[in-house]
Amino acid sequence: MTPNFNNTILVIITYSISSLLWLPALLHKNQLAIMGTLWLVLATIATVAIGVLVFHEKLNNLQWLGVLLALVALGLLGSWGLETK
Repeated sequence: MTPNFNNTILVIITYSISSLLWLPALLHKNQLAIMGTLWLVLATIATVAIGVLVFHEKLNNLQWLGVLLALVALGLLGSWGLETK
């Protein structure tokens, strides 16, 4: 996949649509801090996955630790969010 104008527009449209799709979840749960952080962590993990799987980028041990800690954060935020209902 080479960078070009069409791919750039596709990425912008996809990101815009995905940003709008999480708003109903935010309004339903009414927990901006938790939902916003979950959104950012999931986007980061998705970006790393695309880099590794599509573009064959290599992560060092410290970067893999960061991915692991992001997953731990997802688990902690998810379980904490359930307790506050």
